[in-house]
Amino acid sequence: MIVDATWRGMFRCLVTLLLLMMATGQVSAGTEVSRDRTGRWGLGLETGLMKLTGGDRDYSNVDQFGAIHLDRRLNDAWNLQFAFRYGYVRAGVGQPGQDAGWSTDSGAPFYTVMSQPSVRLQRIFSPAATLSPWLGAGVAITSSKALDKTGEEVGTIPVGEPAVGYDTSGKLVDLEGTEFTMTAAGGLAWTLGDSWSLDLGGRVHWLPGVDRDNIGLSSIWGPEHVDANTFNVEGFVGFTFWFSSDDSDADGIPNAYDACPESAEDPDGFEDNDGCPDTDNDGDGVPDATDGCPDVAEDPDGYQDDDGCPDIDNDGDGIPDDRDSCPDVAEDLDGFEDHDGCPEADNDGDGVPDSQDKCDQTPVGSEVDADGCVILVIAPPVPGLAVVAALPVPGQTTVLPDISFNVSSARLTATSAATLDDLAQAMNDRPEAVVEIRGHTDALGDVEANRELSTRRAMAVRDALIARGVDPGRVRAVGYGEAVPRATNDTAAGRAMNRRVELHRIR
Repeated sequence: MIVDATWRGMFRCLVTLLLLMMATGQVSAGTEVSRDRTGRWGLGLETGLMKLTGGDRDYSNVDQFGAIHLDRRLNDAWNLQFAFRYGYVRAGVGQPGQDAGWSTDSGAPFYTVMSQPSVRLQRIFSPAATLSPWLGAGVAITSSKALDKTGEEVGTIPVGEPAVGYDTSGKLVDLEGTEFTMTAAGGLAWTLGDSWSLDLGGRVHWLPGVDRDNIGLSSIWGPEHVDANTFNVEGFVGFTFWFSSDDSDADGIPNAYDACPESAEDPDGFEDNDGCPDTDNDGDGVPDATDGCPDVAEDPDGYQDDDGCPDIDNDGDGIPDDRDSCPDVAEDLDGFEDHDGCPEADNDGDGVPDSQDKCDQTPVGSEVDADGCVILVIAPPVPGLAVVAALPVPGQTTVLPDISFNVSSARLTATSAATLDDLAQAMNDRPEAVVEIRGHTDALGDVEANRELSTRRAMAVRDALIARGVDPGRVRAVGYGEAVPRATNDTAAGRAMNRRVELHRIR
């Protein structure tokens, strides 16, 4: 590869600078450094190789350039860059029609010198990482001049008058121009301590207005050999020095952006950009150092308030405290009022604790025995009247005889008619009486299905009485299912006694 001594010298200087930084301890893979350069200025140098392309010919070789840039880190993700770039390419072929490809050789003494001021914006994707990828875009003004150095001594920087060649229309012109340029770039930034970074990348410059030979060979080979290249591609390596910022607490956040310049930020993922240490992230009064839930506030309700974690269900009964009437006493999940959060020691309120109550859903106001089951008070018969016709006194309950239904239904059988007729007559003879029809089942089958069946059967008896002229307001109907047995459900005889319809007189 043929590389001009000046550019070789610049490259050697950059390598020497890297070695010097490593020798003096500026670069240390094992040292944690701040990578937040928000608000800081940087000064950088680049060198690299470039090639003009996009024309009708491929006459440009790959040659060198250098650049200097001034950076301003807007925040941890965006960097603004002002740059000046200078370099040249040469004619890379010696015969008409050849392709230079990616050769660094020069086949003819033509130099195309290029200078370019630009402004660029870079998006940094992993600012906290040692090796951070970035993408960039920018605009520039590119001035170029094709020089014919045939028989001349070429100095460090080629100078002189432009060659005379042809444009794309075949017109004879000076081979120089200034073009608006758009730039796209990408690369990697390697953080080398707090003040240095190594930059590697590539750029593509688009010069849409080029309409003349910008290699120069048309000046000797004619208008058929115009190579009007509209793209310049390059690869580069460089260093950037970042000037120190005023950061009193050395937390990586410049004082200009630091709300607590004398107190270092605690990088814990919570509001780490304001520069202030957050010793109690959730503001619950429990320091983060001892807070079991540093990002979720404690609920100071007198229950385990020192651990920093909210206890949304103190008693662990599955009912949140904000809906729990007894937040410190667990609900007894027994199917009775289980949504209020309070345990019910005596669900039916009959004075017999649930733990001893064999009939824990007896009707309110019922007289019960030691087992919690209803004591049936059978009304004595009235001489001269059927048993059913003798209504019980208020507060007493009697079983309606001969009331039967089709199996698993609420349809009354024909044998029930006589009892219903007598009961309707007794009700009509005593217009002050108000009664409640109570339906019961045995314990076979589903609990809810039994409750629903007993309710429908009680309603069927009520409807039959209303149909016989009894005022609807004087007859209520309630189904208790299997909840209030008269006898054991372990025998057929006991289950038969439990399947019944009762008449309870309210007044």
